[in-house]
Amino acid sequence: MGFRATWISGSTKEAVGAKFSNNPSIGHMKKKDFGIAGNLGLVYTGIDGLALRGTISQGYRYPSMTQLYLGSNSNGGATTISTLPNSDLEPEKSINYEVGARVDKGPWSMDLALYYTEAKNYIASISCTEAPFGPCAGSINSTNSMYYNQNKSKAYGTELMLSYMIDKYNLKPYMNLTQVNRVNIDRDGAKTKSNSPPLKGRFGFTWEAELDNNKRFYSDVFVNWASKVKASGTSSSTNPGWGTGNITIGIQGGEDHKYDASLSIRNIFDKLYYLRRGGSDPAYGTQIVMSVGYEW
Repeated sequence: MGFRATWISGSTKEAVGAKFSNNPSIGHMKKKDFGIAGNLGLVYTGIDGLALRGTISQGYRYPSMTQLYLGSNSNGGATTISTLPNSDLEPEKSINYEVGARVDKGPWSMDLALYYTEAKNYIASISCTEAPFGPCAGSINSTNSMYYNQNKSKAYGTELMLSYMIDKYNLKPYMNLTQVNRVNIDRDGAKTKSNSPPLKGRFGFTWEAELDNNKRFYSDVFVNWASKVKASGTSSSTNPGWGTGNITIGIQGGEDHKYDASLSIRNIFDKLYYLRRGGSDPAYGTQIVMSVGYEW
């Protein structure tokens, strides 16, 4: 069990985002907030190789600077803001219930979880053609959208992790799968489905090798993927499913492998895809990420 307390205090001065918000006071604004989120969990390990668990946890998420003041820009220009900021956003608050089981038998490892989540003031985006108020009022571009608080959001789903260790080759194939059904409920009671993929996951394999001088080489070759996303209602908007190839290699060294250096190449084939149905900003293309760490 535990809890987390969050204090937020901030102010703006001559905020650039003011030109996109239709709120002249955004340039000199002060905001404060305080939130507490707690969690409680029980785990039973009385059966060899099996752990059963149940958890209840709360969530608190304050809007980001992008959502409050800056907005999301599709191409870096000064007038083509795809999602307008909203300085009146309230923080999200949620509660999550989860039951799960973990099995470790020989080379096999499996973790299965079922969850249900309710969120209030869920931060989403809405087209200005559907909400001609707030930051969208007087928008010069009807294709714009804005960040806003939906009344509620309810989600339930399943998470599955499965792996098999081949000791002879230090090779471990694995698979992670997430299935989610989310319904957003607006303040007028209208319900809409989420525009995020209902099914997504990752599969690949890891390989390790012990080197000289207490060093270890490791690698992870994997594919991230997501199913297609259909619009709710009568809209024909659909994003196709996608998959990206990725690789990470690294070396750990020192006593207890406290040193770590790695290189990752993500979306190797520079695939164009969208994380959300109806989104105007494509996901990142090929990325090269280098990291160095020390654990103590």
